[in-house]
Amino acid sequence: MDTLERAKNLFLHALEHHNRNRWQEAESLYRQAHALVPDRLSVSGNLAAVLAAQGRYAEARKFCDLVLSIEPDHIDCLMVLASCTREEGNWGSALQLLQRLATLQPDHVEIHSNLGIVLGDLKRSDEALRSFDRALTLDPAHVGVLVNRSKELATVGRCSDAFECLERALIIDPEFALAHSGFIDLVSNHQFVAAGAAFEGLAIRAISAPWCRPQVMAQVLIRTLWLDSTFREWTGAAASVWPTRVSLDDFPLARVFSNRVLLALLGHVPITHVPLEQLLTTLRYRLFNDAVGGDREPDAQRLTFHCALAQQCFINEYVYDEDLGEKAAARALQAECEAALSADKPIPVAWLPALATYIPLLSLRGADRLLSRRWPDDIRLLCEQQVRNPLIERNCRAEIPRLTKIEDSASREVRQQYEENPYPRWVGSARPFQRQTLDAYLLRRFPGSAYRSFSMGAVAALNAGCGTGQHPIETALRFSEMDVLAVDLSLTSLAYATRMATLACVKNIHFAQADILELASLERRFDFIESDGVLHHLREPARGLAVLKSLLVKNGVMKLAFYSEQARQPVVAARALIQAAQYTANAHDIRRCRHDIMGLDEQRIERQLLEVADFYTLSECRDLLFHVQEHRFDIPGIRELLDPLDLEFIGFELTPQQLAGFREAFPCDSSLYSLNNWHDFEIRNPEFFVGMYQFWVQRRCVEPASAYGLRRN
Repeated sequence: MDTLERAKNLFLHALEHHNRNRWQEAESLYRQAHALVPDRLSVSGNLAAVLAAQGRYAEARKFCDLVLSIEPDHIDCLMVLASCTREEGNWGSALQLLQRLATLQPDHVEIHSNLGIVLGDLKRSDEALRSFDRALTLDPAHVGVLVNRSKELATVGRCSDAFECLERALIIDPEFALAHSGFIDLVSNHQFVAAGAAFEGLAIRAISAPWCRPQVMAQVLIRTLWLDSTFREWTGAAASVWPTRVSLDDFPLARVFSNRVLLALLGHVPITHVPLEQLLTTLRYRLFNDAVGGDREPDAQRLTFHCALAQQCFINEYVYDEDLGEKAAARALQAECEAALSADKPIPVAWLPALATYIPLLSLRGADRLLSRRWPDDIRLLCEQQVRNPLIERNCRAEIPRLTKIEDSASREVRQQYEENPYPRWVGSARPFQRQTLDAYLLRRFPGSAYRSFSMGAVAALNAGCGTGQHPIETALRFSEMDVLAVDLSLTSLAYATRMATLACVKNIHFAQADILELASLERRFDFIESDGVLHHLREPARGLAVLKSLLVKNGVMKLAFYSEQARQPVVAARALIQAAQYTANAHDIRRCRHDIMGLDEQRIERQLLEVADFYTLSECRDLLFHVQEHRFDIPGIRELLDPLDLEFIGFELTPQQLAGFREAFPCDSSLYSLNNWHDFEIRNPEFFVGMYQFWVQRRCVEPASAYGLRRN
């Protein structure tokens, strides 16, 4: 085979990877082809494109320049160059390139779409929308243009029009991932909701698929429910007499049972809204009494709703308020169900959801026998959630490797807490619309930061303190070429994580039990270490961070998260309330504590906790308010942790809306990476880091960069 033929085969093989967004594989093959035929513009142009896709804009420019020196009007390379220029923040130059391209190719849809994006960057919204309209004139069914137009419309406050664009895009291509993320941005960041079946249908798809973490959609669906005036009225009625159970004799039960938005909420995410919680607590009481005292089978709508309510109670771990009469009635029903199971007698269909709204079905003696009986689909799914899945988790425990001993007394206390209350309780996790390398993500996320490209090929990752697995599973799904070891103290949490990873078909993740303080005994080293909200629960956070740093390769990166002293003040106040009332961390006292906080005067700082999602499940509320070990930091304190370990701050993980607020106060780009400026900003905005300081650091290294700015250690 001659040189040209080998180069052609390499190119075609690279193109297959390129078309599947497998950037690193495509890059390697394109480079081999380029070494054989350095004058082939198609090879150099495609190599520029995959480098740009990985966020390596300076390298991409080199190959663009090579092509353009031979063919100055090469359309594809000019497009890549414009993309690089825009991503680097040089919007004016990107605009000039795209205007030149529009002259060369006036009927090129992508050029007009990209022109609209850059005009939007420059706050020239009217011109941006005209560019998108021009692109849609050329191709009315172009879903990418519809999504880009939607984003610009939302930016200028035309959210209804933005929704119409997204609706059109999803009719054309229901699985178009960028439209999914566009919808999430519209409803969460722009707070858009609308009445009608079309919006409800997309909102339900978003939480069920899910297109994002279901928690993100919870408030959206609640706001959608609030568009129903009757629902608002009855929820208000329940809240007005709380904790007395309001009479539901005149309540439109059938209308509630058939509400598909409420059903989606109940089955997928803890409901984080006090008045709605109070109404559901009242409904639970009413439905229980109807089920136990009734002499006929429930109709299909009622049964579906009752099972969904039972699923919600299981998801929130029975955090709802209950009085002594309810407890006694639930215990009596439990005894009757256990007797029926023991004698192999029938159990009325209505009994199981009634009981499952107060205790998990696995609590029944002989609960596994429920799995062999024939049930309506709603009951079968309830048994799946509350019996089969927990049994799978029990079986997983024995198979989880133990990597280290656990001898530190604080570690043992924390382990015990999470054995009793694994954290967090989650139902679904979004798949990213496009996998990317960690390097590409960091280059794009933190342009102009201290970050140095560090890895080529597979990335060895460690998640230290993985809990029930949501973070490491998302990491394994999000980043290509990554192998994740996820460790935690709690076998109960790890068993949950193992089941969820299997359910998500994630194979590049391995779970094990270990104590962070003992991880120095591992012989492995890692390119990337994530410890999200964990180190502040150690007796000595600095000691734990030093251990993790010792496991990091040269130039390796870490993502860390710590509690903010200022943003955590509502929790500090609540812990004082807990101490005064002498509450302990059992389920009964956690419920009483929540009841007390809900009843406080609106001006009390503790009431801010009602806006925190962790307040709405038992385990997460224990983690929030009753943790056995907690440290809080300010930004100078974070610097004191990082500097002795030669860990360099890369940047905070923030939403575009959060960044916009900071940029308004500190307009200079370089200020994004100044901890002094962030400290000043937090003093002025004490609640800004209520979701913790989440940030990236990199191990300092004095070795010179390689030819392409890459290093593998």
